[in-house]
Parts: sequence; C-alpha cells; structure tokens
Amino acid sequence: MQRNMKNLTDECFVLRTDEGRYFYRFGNKSRVMTAYTLAGAKMFSADDKTKIEAVENKLHQKGKNFERVTISSIEGLVRGLISDFPPFASSVKTLLPSIWVGLEKNGEV
Repeated sequence: MQRNMKNLTDECFVLRTDEGRYFYRFGNKSRVMTAYTLAGAKMFSADDKTKIEAVENKLHQKGKNFERVTISSIEGLVRGLISDFPPFASSVKTLLPSIWVGLEKNGEV
C-alpha cells in the first residue's frame, strides 16, 4: 500500500490500555491483542484518523479502557536518527525526500 508522503511530519499515536499495555490488533473472534512494550504497539499516523477512530469505537464497544498517546513526529524521529547515525542521511534523502527538503531548509543537514 502506497502511503501519502506529504503527511509524514504529522504525529504518531498508539493506544495504551489502563494496564499499561499497548494495543496491537484484534485477533481471533475479535479478541484484543496487546503488547507489553511500545515496540510491539500498532502505530497510527495522523492520516490514519478513520482507522484509529474505528479501533477506538470497537474497544469502547468491548468495554475496554484505553488512552490515545502521542509518540512523536516522524520528522523528529528522522532528525534524531540522522544526528545519532549519520550514514542514515543518504537513505532519508532517497526514501523520504519531503522530510529531507524540510531539514535542508532548516539547515539541519
């Protein structure tokens, strides 16, 4: 599936349960599957608004308590990766040109 590249600077969200676990997906018979860590969580970008709302509605119907947590912007994540791992910059320039242009305008690369 091709993603809309213009929205890559928007925030990302995850759904955290009241037990401190993170929503991953719905399993067999629509069971709620969760991950212990953020690494296993299903991340939703701002352009996935209808998807996250559908998941939230389904969780409400199941009587699950959760909260929407903002993780970061993808641009901020890329900025951090470039500063910590400079060889990553060439991949960003190739794969994420819209972010690369923004970083160049700000003099960050």
